[in-house]
Amino acid sequence: MSEITQQQWSEAVRHAKYYLGLYKEIPTGFFGAAFINRMIIRYEAGERTKELYQDMMDVE
Repeated sequence: MSEITQQQWSEAVRHAKYYLGLYKEIPTGFFGAAFINRMIIRYEAGERTKELYQDMMDVE
């Protein structure tokens, strides 16, 4: 994978936030929501690793 663009990062964050909302609605979704939330916090703290990007895009 080449350098990740800001547009790709924006899409990854939107994707993760969408699934965060879904997981919050599931009674047993606490652990999934916590995991997704941690990824978003890492992004907001300035992390821009390929691993974080891939993890955010892999959320289902």
